[in-house]
Amino acid sequence: MWYVTVASLKKTKKHLRFDALRKVLSTHLEAQQDPRQADKCEYSLHDTVMSAFACMYFQEPSLLQFQQRLEKKHQRNNLHTVFRVKNTPKESQMRDMIDTLPPETFEPVFKDYYERLRRHKHLEDYAIFSGAVMCVVDGTDYHSSKSVHCKSCLHRTHKNGCRTYRHGALQG
Repeated sequence: MWYVTVASLKKTKKHLRFDALRKVLSTHLEAQQDPRQADKCEYSLHDTVMSAFACMYFQEPSLLQFQQRLEKKHQRNNLHTVFRVKNTPKESQMRDMIDTLPPETFEPVFKDYYERLRRHKHLEDYAIFSGAVMCVVDGTDYHSSKSVHCKSCLHRTHKNGCRTYRHGALQG
């Protein structure tokens, strides 16, 4: 079964190419109503989330420095040309804004991606029962601190009495 999946990845379908998936995310973000007060926002919901997506895509430690280097060298940057970001937020502003977004903000994007995979029968190799698809999951911590915490933090008390606060994610 594994070799079938690898073979199908060699010929990427148009509806699953990066540009098509980026466009879906961008379109859904532009359709979302921004819960913040418009007159107090310097960066749009679209620009902030697409900048975060670009940061993950480029795997750069500093998105802003990377874009500034490209801007200086080529008089344009990938955030604007590839991700359609008009105004680039600073990383701290990006994190602060994204932390406040409810998970439901991204639900339409995942439904759209899932429907593309289902409609074109890309999930059939992963069916374990009729109507059930196998999904591998992995957990990770994305915040850990001995002092910084919120009311939603998980915590671990060590043998010496010290407490570590953390947030985790389970990803499929």
